[in-house]
Amino acid sequence: MYESNLVVEGTCHTYHVSEENALNPQAVGTGNGLFEIINALHPDGYELPPEKWFKDDTAQELAELMWLETDIDVARYMSTKLTDYFADGMNRLDTGVELREEYGDFRVPSVLGSVNPLADDALEEMERQVEEEDVDGFKLYPAFFEDGETLGMRLDNPDVGVPIIEKAVELGVPHIAVHKSVPYGQTNFKEYDVGDVEDAASMFPEVTFEVVHAGLSFLDETKFLLQRYPNVWANLEITTFLVAESPMNFAEVLAELLVWGGPERIVWSTGPTAIHPQPIIEAFWEFQFPDAMLENGVPPLTDEIKRMILGENALRMMGKDPDEVKSKLADIDDKVARLRAEQDGRPEPWASIQPTGASGPMQQPKGGRKAASDD
Repeated sequence: MYESNLVVEGTCHTYHVSEENALNPQAVGTGNGLFEIINALHPDGYELPPEKWFKDDTAQELAELMWLETDIDVARYMSTKLTDYFADGMNRLDTGVELREEYGDFRVPSVLGSVNPLADDALEEMERQVEEEDVDGFKLYPAFFEDGETLGMRLDNPDVGVPIIEKAVELGVPHIAVHKSVPYGQTNFKEYDVGDVEDAASMFPEVTFEVVHAGLSFLDETKFLLQRYPNVWANLEITTFLVAESPMNFAEVLAELLVWGGPERIVWSTGPTAIHPQPIIEAFWEFQFPDAMLENGVPPLTDEIKRMILGENALRMMGKDPDEVKSKLADIDDKVARLRAEQDGRPEPWASIQPTGASGPMQQPKGGRKAASDD
């Protein structure tokens, strides 16, 4: 059983999807569209009620979702800077910092900051986040959408992405995670391909580049990245959803990544609070490749490989020793361990999220576009 194994959540966020936070109709469409997608993919019994999506999540809600409702042991927080759509960027950095402060850097060993690379103060903001918020890397998006135009932010652009990478190296946090699927709003999808990761990985071999949503799009390109660049990792956020509701598609994605890149740089990730991780964790541990794929040379999905993907790989990527983490988990007496010991059974799905939001989809914001926050 997987219960005896380490589970590391590679990507957790708090979300703020509400009419008050939406800057324009694109944000409304994005928030409503994400709600439809995640509920279409959740197994029966794990659908997310609208009043628990269209709201501003708290760090405490995220913590209780992960550590009371699931078997997650350790989690990494990623913030975003989607200030072309949402006033606070949608996944705020401050809640990730709060999560780490409340539960400790053993449970939250990594918090990724975020900047808009097109902003005049992007490099100064990177410095601030490293110095004041203690981030250990940055999460980036391939494009912004302004006034009907896609503004590309590719990693290999010498005026945009390259200075961000150089600054991360200078600041001693050489880790860049980049969103590479699920285009937001009407941004041009050509900006989302992984070609810029290829060039950046070659230019900066000392930097760890993480392809987020790996295999959901650009599967062939991603598997060849893993094959050729030891500093490229595949983050399976949202891709893991397929294992429960579309296992044949998941089999195709995982098989290609394993055959071409091996099991060592595939990072387990689901994406709470948007996603309920538990049914996906359980489905993955029970998952096996179909016989036809094994007969065609796909390696068996052994328990050892599953353990690597579920937790060990993410820890190694963050510079942690999986054996040391497992040993500490065996007898740790921290806030998470005490909360789990005190609870009487596992709560119902989504019990940790307070229903303070709207009861249905967002409507178009009144009064036109609002000013984005710089926080």
